Amino acid sequence: GKEIWKLALEGVEATAIAIDKKDNVYAGISPDGIIYRISSSGKSEQYFKTEQKYIWALCFDSKGNLYAGTGVKGNIFKITSENQGSVYAKLPDVHITALAANQKDELFGGTDDNGYIFKVDQNGKVFILFDAPEREIKSVFLDEEGSLFATAIKKNFLIDKSILPSQKSEKKDQKEKSDDSEGTESDEKVSITVTSSTAPAK
Repeated sequence: GKEIWKLALEGVEATAIAIDKKDNVYAGISPDGIIYRISSSGKSEQYFKTEQKYIWALCFDSKGNLYAGTGVKGNIFKITSENQGSVYAKLPDVHITALAANQKDELFGGTDDNGYIFKVDQNGKVFILFDAPEREIKSVFLDEEGSLFATAIKKNFLIDKSILPSQKSEKKDQKEKSDDSEGTESDEKVSITVTSSTAPAK
């Protein structure tokens, strides 16, 4: 398509995007962890600095609050206005890679490196809805009936065998989980559909 505007930034990438009700575009920049706001005329300005390395996902709730999924500490930021925001929720994972809000302003999303699908209620409490066998949840979508759809990626890793210990270790079919997980299982029933693909590691 036609290029409308371009951010004059070097050494970084726009890794997340969202549009508000006034057609302003918000771009999450990595590895700076900064959100820029671009007006319909193409004027850009710094909107919020997360102090995180990556911004992987952006979404708005019904009240116009902007949420940012970041890495590498698994934080979700709630941004109420320009330069006004804070950590809203923290997931027991490295990257928040997908976000969506429903009509109740509850957040749903996915993570990398453990492949969690989660919900964050209106009080910022985290519920782990599904632990996917894949390592990364790439995107999530909520339909009008409240069903949640997600895409997932199973990463392939190249390992230098020279750095591995000499003793033989058993292969594990499932990834290990941390014992100090901060997530909570949810009793609420949510319909989840996950599609999977295989992709090389970044």
